[in-house]
Amino acid sequence: MKRLVIGVFYVLLLIATIIYLVSLNKKNEVITSKIKKLPSINFVDIYGIDSNTNEFEGDSAYVLIFFSAECDACIKEAEYYSYNQDQLQKFHFFMLSQDSLLKIKKFAEKYQLSAIDNFNFGQIDKVCIQNNWNIYQSPNVYIYNAEKELISHHKVISVEHLIKQVNKK
Repeated sequence: MKRLVIGVFYVLLLIATIIYLVSLNKKNEVITSKIKKLPSINFVDIYGIDSNTNEFEGDSAYVLIFFSAECDACIKEAEYYSYNQDQLQKFHFFMLSQDSLLKIKKFAEKYQLSAIDNFNFGQIDKVCIQNNWNIYQSPNVYIYNAEKELISHHKVISVEHLIKQVNKK
Protein backbone atom coordinates (compact mmCIF):
# COMPACT_ATOMS: atom_id res chain seq x y z
CA MET A 1 0.00 0.00 0.00
CA LYS A 2 2.85 2.36 0.89
CA ARG A 3 4.44 1.80 -2.55
CA LEU A 4 1.14 2.58 -4.24
CA VAL A 5 0.83 5.90 -2.37
CA ILE A 6 4.42 6.82 -3.23
CA GLY A 7 3.85 5.82 -6.87
CA VAL A 8 0.69 7.95 -7.11
CA PHE A 9 2.54 10.85 -5.48
CA TYR A 10 5.35 10.70 -8.07
CA VAL A 11 2.86 10.47 -10.95
CA LEU A 12 1.00 13.54 -9.66
CA LEU A 13 4.29 15.37 -9.14
CA LEU A 14 5.31 14.56 -12.72
CA ILE A 15 1.97 15.79 -14.09
CA ALA A 16 2.23 19.02 -12.06
CA THR A 17 5.78 19.59 -13.33
CA ILE A 18 4.71 19.10 -16.95
CA ILE A 19 1.80 21.51 -16.54
CA TYR A 20 4.12 24.09 -14.96
CA LEU A 21 6.70 23.79 -17.75
CA VAL A 22 4.05 24.10 -20.47
CA SER A 23 2.57 27.21 -18.81
CA LEU A 24 6.05 28.71 -18.38
CA ASN A 25 6.82 28.13 -22.06
CA LYS A 26 3.54 29.80 -23.10
CA LYS A 27 4.33 32.79 -20.86
CA ASN A 28 7.78 33.12 -22.46
CA GLU A 29 6.22 32.95 -25.94
CA VAL A 30 3.81 35.77 -25.03
CA ILE A 31 6.66 37.86 -23.61
CA THR A 32 8.83 37.23 -26.67
CA SER A 33 6.02 38.37 -28.98
CA LYS A 34 5.58 41.55 -26.87
CA ILE A 35 9.23 42.56 -27.24
CA LYS A 36 9.87 41.76 -30.92
CA LYS A 37 9.24 45.47 -31.52
CA LEU A 38 10.46 48.10 -29.08
CA PRO A 39 7.43 48.41 -26.83
CA SER A 40 5.88 51.63 -25.69
CA ILE A 41 7.37 51.98 -22.21
CA ASN A 42 6.32 54.64 -19.76
CA PHE A 43 9.02 55.80 -17.38
CA VAL A 44 9.87 58.81 -15.23
CA ASP A 45 13.15 60.40 -16.29
CA ILE A 46 15.78 61.62 -13.82
CA TYR A 47 14.25 65.11 -13.92
CA GLY A 48 10.85 63.78 -12.79
CA ILE A 49 9.22 64.09 -16.22
CA ASP A 50 6.95 61.33 -17.53
CA SER A 51 8.41 59.92 -20.74
CA ASN A 52 7.81 57.11 -23.17
CA THR A 53 10.11 55.22 -25.51
CA ASN A 54 7.86 56.14 -28.45
CA GLU A 55 8.71 59.82 -27.99
CA PHE A 56 12.16 59.19 -29.43
CA GLU A 57 12.42 58.81 -33.19
CA GLY A 58 15.37 58.70 -35.49
CA ASP A 59 17.51 56.52 -37.67
CA SER A 60 19.63 55.12 -34.87
CA ALA A 61 19.56 51.75 -33.17
CA TYR A 62 17.89 51.56 -29.77
CA VAL A 63 19.44 49.96 -26.71
CA LEU A 64 17.10 49.20 -23.83
CA ILE A 65 18.92 48.39 -20.59
CA PHE A 66 17.31 47.33 -17.36
CA PHE A 67 19.83 48.00 -14.61
CA SER A 68 20.34 48.54 -10.92
CA ALA A 69 22.62 51.25 -9.58
CA GLU A 70 24.17 48.78 -7.14
CA CYS A 71 24.72 45.92 -9.59
CA ASP A 72 28.42 45.26 -10.25
CA ALA A 73 27.84 44.27 -13.90
CA CYS A 74 25.70 47.39 -14.43
CA ILE A 75 28.43 49.59 -13.01
CA LYS A 76 30.99 47.94 -15.28
CA GLU A 77 28.74 48.56 -18.31
CA ALA A 78 28.26 52.21 -17.35
CA GLU A 79 32.04 52.60 -17.16
CA TYR A 80 32.37 51.04 -20.64
CA TYR A 81 29.72 53.37 -22.04
CA SER A 82 31.26 56.42 -20.43
CA TYR A 83 34.73 55.58 -21.69
CA ASN A 84 33.49 54.76 -25.22
CA GLN A 85 30.76 57.36 -25.62
CA ASP A 86 32.09 58.69 -28.96
CA GLN A 87 31.63 55.21 -30.48
CA LEU A 88 28.03 55.10 -29.25
CA GLN A 89 26.63 58.21 -30.93
CA LYS A 90 24.59 56.16 -33.42
CA PHE A 91 22.70 54.44 -30.60
CA HIS A 92 19.80 55.72 -28.54
CA PHE A 93 19.99 54.37 -24.97
CA PHE A 94 17.15 53.86 -22.52
CA MET A 95 18.62 52.90 -19.15
CA LEU A 96 15.69 52.00 -16.91
CA SER A 97 15.71 50.92 -13.29
CA GLN A 98 13.44 50.19 -10.35
CA ASP A 99 15.74 52.21 -8.10
CA SER A 100 14.73 55.60 -6.70
CA LEU A 101 15.06 58.56 -9.07
CA LEU A 102 17.75 60.04 -6.83
CA LYS A 103 19.81 56.84 -6.99
CA ILE A 104 19.36 56.63 -10.78
CA LYS A 105 20.36 60.27 -11.22
CA LYS A 106 23.49 59.86 -9.06
CA PHE A 107 24.41 56.76 -11.09
CA ALA A 108 24.01 58.63 -14.39
CA GLU A 109 26.05 61.58 -13.12
CA LYS A 110 28.77 59.44 -11.56
CA TYR A 111 29.50 57.76 -14.89
CA GLN A 112 29.08 61.03 -16.82
CA LEU A 113 26.19 59.74 -18.92
CA SER A 114 23.40 62.09 -17.80
CA ALA A 115 24.54 64.99 -19.99
CA ILE A 116 24.84 62.90 -23.15
CA ASP A 117 21.91 63.46 -25.53
CA ASN A 118 21.51 59.85 -26.63
CA PHE A 119 21.32 58.47 -23.07
CA ASN A 120 17.98 58.53 -21.26
CA PHE A 121 17.75 57.36 -17.67
CA GLY A 122 14.49 56.63 -15.95
CA GLN A 123 12.54 54.80 -13.33
CA ILE A 124 10.20 52.01 -14.35
CA ASP A 125 7.71 50.02 -12.32
CA LYS A 126 8.89 46.60 -11.12
CA VAL A 127 5.60 44.95 -12.15
CA CYS A 128 5.97 46.34 -15.67
CA ILE A 129 9.43 44.80 -15.97
CA GLN A 130 8.35 41.43 -14.64
CA ASN A 131 5.12 41.20 -16.64
CA ASN A 132 6.49 42.39 -19.95
CA TRP A 133 10.04 41.02 -19.89
CA ASN A 134 10.00 38.34 -17.20
CA ILE A 135 13.15 39.91 -15.73
CA TYR A 136 14.01 39.46 -12.09
CA GLN A 137 17.64 40.60 -12.05
CA SER A 138 19.85 43.16 -13.76
CA PRO A 139 21.35 43.90 -16.15
CA ASN A 140 19.39 42.95 -19.24
CA VAL A 141 20.20 44.55 -22.58
CA TYR A 142 17.82 44.54 -25.55
CA ILE A 143 19.11 45.84 -28.87
CA TYR A 144 16.66 47.11 -31.50
CA ASN A 145 17.41 48.35 -35.01
CA ALA A 146 16.27 51.75 -36.35
CA GLU A 147 12.90 50.20 -37.26
CA LYS A 148 12.56 49.23 -33.58
CA GLU A 149 12.79 45.49 -34.33
CA LEU A 150 14.56 43.29 -31.79
CA ILE A 151 18.06 42.29 -32.90
CA SER A 152 19.28 40.55 -29.76
CA HIS A 153 19.05 40.20 -25.99
CA HIS A 154 22.01 39.92 -23.60
CA LYS A 155 22.63 39.89 -19.89
CA VAL A 156 25.80 41.94 -20.31
CA ILE A 157 27.34 43.31 -23.49
CA SER A 158 30.60 45.04 -24.35
CA VAL A 159 30.67 48.14 -26.52
CA GLU A 160 32.46 46.24 -29.27
CA HIS A 161 29.85 43.46 -29.30
CA LEU A 162 27.02 46.01 -29.23
CA ILE A 163 28.39 47.71 -32.34
CA LYS A 164 28.86 44.34 -34.09
CA GLN A 165 25.29 43.29 -33.30
CA VAL A 166 23.82 46.38 -34.94
CA ASN A 167 26.20 46.39 -37.91
CA LYS A 168 25.56 42.75 -38.85
CA LYS A 169 21.78 43.21 -39.18
